[in-house]
Amino acid sequence: MNKIYRVIWNASIGAWVAVSELAKSQTKTKSLKISAGSKSASNQLRLIMTVMGVWVFTGSAFADTAPRTVVAAGNGLTALCAGASDTLQVSGLNPVALGCGSKALGDYSTGIGFRARANGMAAQAMGVETDAVGIYALAVGYAAQARGQSTTSLGVASKAMADNAIAIGSRAIATGLNAITLGSSITDPTVTWTVGASGVSSIAIGQNNAAVGTNAIAIGQKSQSNATNAIALGQGSISSVNNSVALGALTTTTAATGTGFSTNQALTNVTGVVSVGSTGAVRRIQNLADGAADSDATTVAQLKSLGSNVGTLIGGSTSLNADGTLTNSNIGGTGQSTVDAAIKAATTKVVAGTNTTVGFDAATNTFTVNATATAAGTEPHYYSVNDAGTQGANYNNDGATGVNALAAGINAKANAKSSLAVGENTQVNVDYSTALGHGAAVSKLITDPNVDDGTNAPSLALGGQVTGRTSVAIGRAEVKGNSSYAMGDNAKAIGHGVIAIGSNATAGVEGDQNLFSNGLSQTKGSTAIGYSSSAKGTNSLALGATAYAEDYSVAVGSGAKAIDGSFAFGNNTQALQRGALAVGESAKVDAYNGTALGSLSSVSQEDGVALGSKSVADRAATGLTGVVYSNAFASAADKAAVDATKADLAAVSVGGNYLKPDGSTGIHRRQITNLAAGTQDSDAVNVAQLNALAQTALSFEGNTGGVVSKMLGEKIDIVGGMSSVDPTAASAENIRTTKNANGQLEVQLAKNLTGLESMVVGNSTIDNTGLTIVGGPSITTGGINAGGSVISNVGTGVAGTDAVNVDQLNAAKTKVTAGSNTSVDFDAATNTYTVNATAAGPESHYFSVNDGGTPSGNYNNDGATGDDALAVGHNALASGVNSSALGNGAEATATKAVAVGNLAIASGQNTTALGSNAQSTGVFSTAIGANTIAAGQDSFAMGSGAEAQQTYSLAIGAGAKSYAENGVTVGGSIKSAHSVGMGIDSLVDVNAEGSVAIGDFANVLNKNGTVVGSNGEINADNGSALGSGTYVNAKGGVALGAGSGATRDATGTGAVYTPSNLKQNDIDSINATKSNQFGAVSVGYRNANDPTDFQTRQIVNVAAGTEDSDAVNVAQLKAAANAAQAGLDFAVKYDANTDGSINKDSVSLTGTAAVSNKDPITGDITTTGGTSLNNVATAGDYTNVANASKGVNAGDLN
Repeated sequence: MNKIYRVIWNASIGAWVAVSELAKSQTKTKSLKISAGSKSASNQLRLIMTVMGVWVFTGSAFADTAPRTVVAAGNGLTALCAGASDTLQVSGLNPVALGCGSKALGDYSTGIGFRARANGMAAQAMGVETDAVGIYALAVGYAAQARGQSTTSLGVASKAMADNAIAIGSRAIATGLNAITLGSSITDPTVTWTVGASGVSSIAIGQNNAAVGTNAIAIGQKSQSNATNAIALGQGSISSVNNSVALGALTTTTAATGTGFSTNQALTNVTGVVSVGSTGAVRRIQNLADGAADSDATTVAQLKSLGSNVGTLIGGSTSLNADGTLTNSNIGGTGQSTVDAAIKAATTKVVAGTNTTVGFDAATNTFTVNATATAAGTEPHYYSVNDAGTQGANYNNDGATGVNALAAGINAKANAKSSLAVGENTQVNVDYSTALGHGAAVSKLITDPNVDDGTNAPSLALGGQVTGRTSVAIGRAEVKGNSSYAMGDNAKAIGHGVIAIGSNATAGVEGDQNLFSNGLSQTKGSTAIGYSSSAKGTNSLALGATAYAEDYSVAVGSGAKAIDGSFAFGNNTQALQRGALAVGESAKVDAYNGTALGSLSSVSQEDGVALGSKSVADRAATGLTGVVYSNAFASAADKAAVDATKADLAAVSVGGNYLKPDGSTGIHRRQITNLAAGTQDSDAVNVAQLNALAQTALSFEGNTGGVVSKMLGEKIDIVGGMSSVDPTAASAENIRTTKNANGQLEVQLAKNLTGLESMVVGNSTIDNTGLTIVGGPSITTGGINAGGSVISNVGTGVAGTDAVNVDQLNAAKTKVTAGSNTSVDFDAATNTYTVNATAAGPESHYFSVNDGGTPSGNYNNDGATGDDALAVGHNALASGVNSSALGNGAEATATKAVAVGNLAIASGQNTTALGSNAQSTGVFSTAIGANTIAAGQDSFAMGSGAEAQQTYSLAIGAGAKSYAENGVTVGGSIKSAHSVGMGIDSLVDVNAEGSVAIGDFANVLNKNGTVVGSNGEINADNGSALGSGTYVNAKGGVALGAGSGATRDATGTGAVYTPSNLKQNDIDSINATKSNQFGAVSVGYRNANDPTDFQTRQIVNVAAGTEDSDAVNVAQLKAAANAAQAGLDFAVKYDANTDGSINKDSVSLTGTAAVSNKDPITGDITTTGGTSLNNVATAGDYTNVANASKGVNAGDLN
């Protein structure tokens, strides 16, 4: 048996190929198309094995006779193949391919699973029909796709489709450059938007949410961030305005419009808004420190201080198309419309038929086909090893010394019980373990006892090195420690329970901090996923290319960095101090317990919070002795109330300083919209409350004379001469206002106009899309339109993406000539050559199985019972069509199932089980690692003991558990459907459907909750929390910043602060802004049982509010105070008693002193000075006692 096939070196294509021994080997051929001369001959050529790790049987090179089930791993490995469809391809240095139709095309690439494809240097594809295309690309899970450099796709049908993109979760989609998606997407008739992270550097965390704009962030189920630098945090929140933030469940944003109330100033430098609710559903902002700067938010305490002084006075009131096709639909007579298709159509293919070899001469473009010699034998079929004539160890099939062990390959050694060693120089010294690939090895730690490891302590090495128990190394990877995982070129997992996935990824501690002579240190639980990612220390997580995380930290995104228990989410994001949280591209926190949310946001003060893109939190806490704005005329009690709300934590900023082109400094500001009326002294106040205090008349005078007087808050019409009302027909970009030398407000027009949208000259238009000429050639962002003209003078194409000319197409012809012992027939109708020959093959070597002297299942090579199935190992069983079982007791019982490892079971259709005791029972499921379980349809489990029990569930990390449909967890536990968790012991509980929990020990106990930060907790529906140690106990509440707590429920019809003596319409305005659905937004906390135990924060860089539910800033409060004081200056006031109280029995008019004189002759009395009282009503008969207390006018005395 096995004497009609031989592996022969083909020098022209640089590969080993399996051919008939009836033909002689030659080296001058090229890959065209050849079919087998007879069906019986084609059925014989099914086993193809390479000893140099380079496979050349591509789809075009092997046609209908390509193998189905294939194992190939690394230089010098054995390759096992059975079947007659699908092709295997392996190329480059140390590739690894395992599974029917798998492909590993690139240095250190890995393709594992039925039709898995890894195309690119260090690309990794694991699972049925996975696709990793690009340098350092990683795709894991059924039908997962990672297309682009350094892309990562984890989960069933997940897609990462742009450079540096990351998609984690069942059907998760990340299509934007540097984008991150964490969470599943499911069919939902209420979802009308495109889900996933599609914007450049965008982040989408949660189920069915969308991050569309550049640098956009969407966190929470069905949240949407649809604008540049926009942030949506909370279930169903929508941020659709550039540079804006939507905080809390069901919150929406609208663009800032109008002028600032009270200040009446245009909204200059307002880059966006911060919204904490929506129309008809508003929230309070609690635990707010008193504002000091003009753009700070103010509190109810400051409003009370103002209102107590002025409330009574103010009252209440062959052209090339954009898609790359050519207009000519019949290039070179091929009938094709693209150059690529035309070349392929003009190329004849040659493949080796029965017992033949194929060589190619590039100089003459000629194939030579040779038949191989015949032989006879009764040895095993479909097995071949080439030692180049020099015999090595295991030649006599003695490499398996362990009981029930198997060794296949030159120098392969299986020294442990039930172990499996396949490939040149492989070695296994740990019971029940597997080494597959050139130089792969499994050995024990020095500190491990020299005893039986048991069935729960095996390791797996696919082309890598493992030192330890229950660990896995895939590719040129290294693992030192127990229950650890490393996958990718030069990936390293150093420590117990750590994970490193991706080229150059490192997890754990290296060097002197992990000396194996004394045993491993206590490094545990760290995870690094992505090219050159690094997770050092204990319980750290680094996800993304070059991401870096230290002890108890989480860094997600390309270039993200997190140290000392901090969290960083987004590309180039940095969290550099303990308790820090940074979310958004290039966000940076360099302060203890700081929180930055938004691209380019930064925090440099302890406990500071920066909300929104480019926001800067650099304001320290004012402290109990700090300076804040307060009214100079406030009473002692009001001043004390203001002092009680001074900030003892750093400020919350929603904007920040920036550098203008002229070198000067400007300030970005945002509004806080949908703000409920405050009631507590530390609550923010809204425009409705300020409006009620500012009903004082203002006067305006133009340069033509005349005065217009308006009450504060009343409308003043400013008109112009332009007739068009189209808001897009004009802008204020070239107009400014300034104060001139006379103290007047002056309107000025720019001398040089800028910001024009387009220019039209005749038939030509130039705008942001390029140059468009009606009836002529055009060059735009949509492509080049030659206007129907022929593209001539095309040079000869060289690179693969170059255009070719007609001469090149005509030259693409190939001939096939008959070699020795062969005949060649050509069919012009199908452009096919047919070559026939007979063959035989040599004995098999380097293949060894040790059953301890007791024959058992598969002893007679009968373990593969399914069509085109493969079973290798003691008691191995492959009963499914196209299934593969490799290892002691491994079982693949369903169609296209793959089981690798001791007692691994793949019982679901299109499933993959990789690791000792791994189980993939759900359809299209994937289980990777010892004791993993993937039981749900389309489920994915990776990590020792990880479980994915329900449909579309995903669990990554040692002990991770996903018990709910569409549940996604990394290192934690998910018990409710449509939820996402990330972090050590993170939890989404049984009643928390549609929630997101990110951070170590983060918990969500109610539905639609969102928490980001370690030890955060949601105890009410629709809650949102951002920061370490935050908590929400009120429905719809929002907690912002480390240690903040949201406990205040919606007020509904409850009481809020309202100044006295208001008009009814002002009272109605305040009542209209009460929070009727959502709990409060808190930026600190207050102990209800201890009034001295509280923490507050300022909210700085607040734009002037315009709507009734907008927050107001200190500048607006100052304006109201100044207007009120101006009214006081004109008011008549009661005299004061000696103790300072009001004497309502006395009023002194403060004009010049009155002097009265009596003429001694006439007796007439005259008075000079004093104050005149005008418009005095008549007292009537002042001699009547009933009118005695009325004022008398001069007419009454006449």
